[in-house]
Amino acid sequence: MIIYIVCFIFSLIFSYGYEKSNIKLLMAISLFFPVAIAAFRADIIGTDVQVYARQLYNIAINSKNFDEFLNMKWYAIWRFKEVSEFELGYTILVYLSAKLKSFAFLLGCTQFLTIFPLYLSLNRYKNRYKYIVTIGLSIYYLLFFNMSLNMMRQWIAMTMIMLAYVHLKDSKYVQSTIIFIIAVLFHRTAIIGLGVLITYVLLRKNKREIFLKFSTKRYNLNIVIFITIMTLLITTVLSNSFRMMLTNLLGLSDYSTYVNGTVAISINQIYTDIPVLLLFLMIWKRRKNIEDYTFLTFCIFSNIVLSQLSSVMAYSSRIVLYISVFKMLIVPIYLNNLQGRLKKIITLILILLFYSIYWYYTYVIKGTDATVPYVFANF
Repeated sequence: MIIYIVCFIFSLIFSYGYEKSNIKLLMAISLFFPVAIAAFRADIIGTDVQVYARQLYNIAINSKNFDEFLNMKWYAIWRFKEVSEFELGYTILVYLSAKLKSFAFLLGCTQFLTIFPLYLSLNRYKNRYKYIVTIGLSIYYLLFFNMSLNMMRQWIAMTMIMLAYVHLKDSKYVQSTIIFIIAVLFHRTAIIGLGVLITYVLLRKNKREIFLKFSTKRYNLNIVIFITIMTLLITTVLSNSFRMMLTNLLGLSDYSTYVNGTVAISINQIYTDIPVLLLFLMIWKRRKNIEDYTFLTFCIFSNIVLSQLSSVMAYSSRIVLYISVFKMLIVPIYLNNLQGRLKKIITLILILLFYSIYWYYTYVIKGTDATVPYVFANF
């Protein structure tokens, strides 16, 4: 456990130094810590490491070429798994790592491909919001880092989706499209991220507000779209048949078992949303000063709604993560919009304290994602 805490603290110290000085070497050192922790861990740290990463790596080691590698398979629990079942981007990364004869390279590179897009996304706002990189990384470490050591492919896809969003904001459509394709090449559930990006396009702030007129009343188009999308999401949660239809339409039928069942509404699913909800209430009067506040509001409430799917099956929570990742933007952006320096500092301390307790309970006590205690690999 201690090694994670030391890693987080030193990484955040160097990140803070980077934001104060703009010396990029400090940021490189900051990112080195989580990448090193990921690279030098034993293959028992993170459930999926042994489920597929180690298996694919061993097969790649014994493959004469990439085509042979793709056509190989292994017996996993109750059926044969084929290498070709996995996304092309990840299999290429595994194959290159095998040719370098370094499993540590595979694990470290996987974390780098996760955290570097996150850094780029946060850094885009550096000149507008104070310490957004450091605060955003602290949220990542306390909520998601240990999870990323398990759900490796999907976490690459999710931070890529966030980066695609940032480029979409800047009207860099080609770059955003390329990044989205890369995300899909690492995990096919990234198609869910496309829904998030489309929602952003529909909700983004226009130079002038557009109104729809019905009879004698006028309705803000953004609000109409927001309510429509939220209604669809609520229907998705409440109707099992609607969920199954969506998974088939999106080409995600392989994951249908994750969402097939009856949802039981539970407050337990939204613990991590409590600080965000309180921040939302605290900045309510100043919300229109926030760029894309309608989209960020969508992220908050859609996360709460979709998190209820985890009552069907634990793996269902992976779906909502494509929205949950935006907490790493929402928290620092909202904090910066609070009035008064002391108020900002106290609120930040309370949020980090809350998430630290969450981290300890989730990853240390419950052992979620099988990352604690940390064990070094034998080289």
